[in-house]
Amino acid sequence: MKTVILAAGIGKRLKPITESIPKVMATVNSKPVLEYIVRNLKDVGLNDLVLIVGYKKEAIINHFGDGKKFGVKIEYVDQGQLLGTGHAVLMAENKIQDNEFVVCYGDSIFPAEHIKKMLEEFRKRKLDAAMSVQNVSKEEITGLGNVVIKSGLVVDIIEKPSADKAIGSAAFTGFAVVRREVFEYLKKTPESSAVKGEYGFPDALKMMAQDGKAVGVVFTSGRLHLTSKEDLEKISKQINQI
Repeated sequence: MKTVILAAGIGKRLKPITESIPKVMATVNSKPVLEYIVRNLKDVGLNDLVLIVGYKKEAIINHFGDGKKFGVKIEYVDQGQLLGTGHAVLMAENKIQDNEFVVCYGDSIFPAEHIKKMLEEFRKRKLDAAMSVQNVSKEEITGLGNVVIKSGLVVDIIEKPSADKAIGSAAFTGFAVVRREVFEYLKKTPESSAVKGEYGFPDALKMMAQDGKAVGVVFTSGRLHLTSKEDLEKISKQINQI
């Protein structure tokens, strides 16, 4: 099973660090955040990777190469224009031959155990897509995708809602296991209501759910997410706990 890692972003809130490297190459304890992600994927047998790159892509390619020294196989796809997470995943279509694959945002580190559980739940429940979600505060959810759940399945995703319009506290964390048919939904995904000129991956999952597809959720509490410089210190302290 292939894993598509979204690693094209700039990371404006991490400047000046990201003036010379992409967000995913910001270091924690002398290793890039992306390296922790790659190693955790390898630990659960996900060693066939497609990296969607863009901004300062040379820093990623020079560090990881073909992946051999990390025990994985890496292919690269240049996103070109940064048109959102949905567009980034769609760029990998020609690299995916199997009916199932993983999507992983390159700024979130997940415990290997959670990744394993995601794969198990996807197969056991015969889902069309499985989304990793986390309960967050009302303040945090305003910058995330608010996942509305009923009986373990997604019924709606509200992108970056105001605190008073959020339903529940579940937010998409940037990790999903999907069937190949997601590409057909990505091709129909409308422009994001939250970010002009971008097309969001969660919007494609929302369309699948509203089309009657089985889009399930798996909760996590161990995700380490990189947004700002303050997060680097937080990840540094907690990385050994996951």
